[in-house]
Amino acid sequence: MTIRHFIGYFLLLVVLGGCGSPLGGQSQPTNFYILTPLVASDVVPPASMANKSIRIGSVILPPYLERPQITGRATRERLELAEYDRWGGKLGANFGRVLAENLSKLLGTPRVSAHSSRGAGAPDVVVSIEVIRFGREPDGSVLLVARWRLAGRRGVPALVRLTEHSRSAESGYDETVQAMSGVLGDFSKELAGALAK
Repeated sequence: MTIRHFIGYFLLLVVLGGCGSPLGGQSQPTNFYILTPLVASDVVPPASMANKSIRIGSVILPPYLERPQITGRATRERLELAEYDRWGGKLGANFGRVLAENLSKLLGTPRVSAHSSRGAGAPDVVVSIEVIRFGREPDGSVLLVARWRLAGRRGVPALVRLTEHSRSAESGYDETVQAMSGVLGDFSKELAGALAK
């Protein structure tokens, strides 16, 4: 075997090993996650909201959160991206859909739509959200910080607030995403309370 043949054979082994062939190790499978809505036991809908129509006008996330990988904070300044644990779609769109479903359950009305849906006529209230932080913190908790705005029709002044919700979570991405759904549920309850007034 010449040196050229030896080098060619070695390179072939490297390429096959990187492709997860029997000559190399298997690559780690990728897990995909979604946020989930509140369950029925967490919902006590108020009366008198069935005639209101609500639209989730926009959900704005920081660019570092609008990426496939689940992102958390290793320190206050350093982000940590999960290579094999990813969102099963755009996080902002998932956030808006789950929020709309939560509000529909909490307010006892089917007339809640996400930003992408096309409803007939102008809604009674438009909800806009700017997410400031959302994910696992260095201390292991999951934190949601958001600025939200309710804008009604007929000259009603807009209501603007800054909110913060957190939950403890075990280590692991299953637990992290469950806690993220949980803080989104807590946020949904706060919004529902403001909308019901």
